[in-house]
Amino acid sequence: MARVTFKVIRPGQMTTLQDGGRYGYRSYGIPSSGFMDILSAQQANYLVGNPTTETIIEMIQVGASVQFLTSATVALTGADMGAQLNGLAIPRFESIHVSQGDLLELGNAVSNMVAYLAIAGQWEVPKILGSSSTFLRAKIGGMKGRQLQKGDIFSAVIDGLIKAKSLPEHQIRYFEPGRKIRLIKTTESSAELSGWLENTDFAVSHQWDRMGIRLTGSPPSSPARHILSSPVTVGTMQLPPDGQPIIVMSDGQTTGGYPRVATVIKADLPYMAQQPPGTPLHFTFVTTEQALHLEKWVFNH
Repeated sequence: MARVTFKVIRPGQMTTLQDGGRYGYRSYGIPSSGFMDILSAQQANYLVGNPTTETIIEMIQVGASVQFLTSATVALTGADMGAQLNGLAIPRFESIHVSQGDLLELGNAVSNMVAYLAIAGQWEVPKILGSSSTFLRAKIGGMKGRQLQKGDIFSAVIDGLIKAKSLPEHQIRYFEPGRKIRLIKTTESSAELSGWLENTDFAVSHQWDRMGIRLTGSPPSSPARHILSSPVTVGTMQLPPDGQPIIVMSDGQTTGGYPRVATVIKADLPYMAQQPPGTPLHFTFVTTEQALHLEKWVFNH
């Protein structure tokens, strides 16, 4: 049994601790939180021999820099943030052994939005309602419910040596823009709104955070009506009166009064989370059966 320790030198823009999520509390108004891009996060944990739901560092748009106070095994997945170890470029999608004193630096994302840094071991961070995930709006989880700051020190306990791994090319997802995001119909779907969603050119707006992603595009011909406050979940597409859809993400609210006109399927949520502001988006509908098949294929290949 050994302890791995590292220190935050530069925190980046929106860097938090996340894990597989906080489940079973939506009826109390507490979202699941957890990984924005579950696929990339699970891959990073796999590469360092961790359970796929283990605590991980999530970085959005601008990466962090950390110095290792002990040797460790690490892996990077998700957005390309130009990672360097002691000034030399290092790859994503494979595990790397680092030594005491090594400095890992990440910068601005040159593709996509969200990057993950996995460090082998069981992290020594408290769990709130069964999860270490940071929920910033409630200031719970992670490091005192906040983003990482310069000088933060973390430790993980590791049992045994970690064998180096890399992902085969067919398992790597680069999330290039251009393909259609798949939806399933929901309670407030209609033929008119479904046709509008499939035939409108949308783009990701700058109103983008862990709570939700707003889109821009030509509004539907008929304004959306308010509904009684009803449950929403990660992937729910709400339609406010201005006709600009909002997709609920990991820290999104648990209920809302805007019509739920569609839901992004789970298999495409990682793709949705990785699209920067300005990215063109197009949608298509699939059946629930197709959505379940795609989910199994994406998360098991």
